Amino acid sequence: GIMHANSLGHAIELQNAVAYGLKAGLYTQNPDDLAMWLDRVEAGNLYVNRGITGAIVQRQPFGGWKRSSVGPGTKAGGPNYLIGLGKWRGTDAGAPSSTLHLRGLDSRITTVIEAAQASLDYPAFEWLRRAALSDAVAWNEEFGRVTDVSRLGVERNLFRYRPVEVAIRATGDATWQA
Repeated sequence: GIMHANSLGHAIELQNAVAYGLKAGLYTQNPDDLAMWLDRVEAGNLYVNRGITGAIVQRQPFGGWKRSSVGPGTKAGGPNYLIGLGKWRGTDAGAPSSTLHLRGLDSRITTVIEAAQASLDYPAFEWLRRAALSDAVAWNEEFGRVTDVSRLGVERNLFRYRPVEVAIRATGDATWQA
């Protein structure tokens, strides 16, 4: 049905309150409103100043949030679609590092690693440190960027990743390595 909102912030709250989040649209000429909406709206495909129907695979990867998503969350036609159809496996990390640095990591990650360090032997610490640094590189080079996957020129089809809260729970006899 039709809803009434007192402000854009209120409209976003109403929009995000539903159990689904396949797609959402906004008509605006105000760049501040657009920035707020893009930052806060919870939907898989966002449309600005155009209709919200008719997504085209490969041009507009398609998939939703909340109850509008299925499986691991890869978007049909998106650059990661095949990942959901395979399996991950570990590889040899190569020669151990000669340094113990945690430079380049978010302070929250550094805090967790430093808190755990006393309970880790060197191989476990090195595995955790390398994993965190690898994740930081992946975020900076791929997952933390917004890219125009179709590069059409006449419209922008921006693909982005959004952070997800993660809780880690382990028993007293758990090991750090998977």
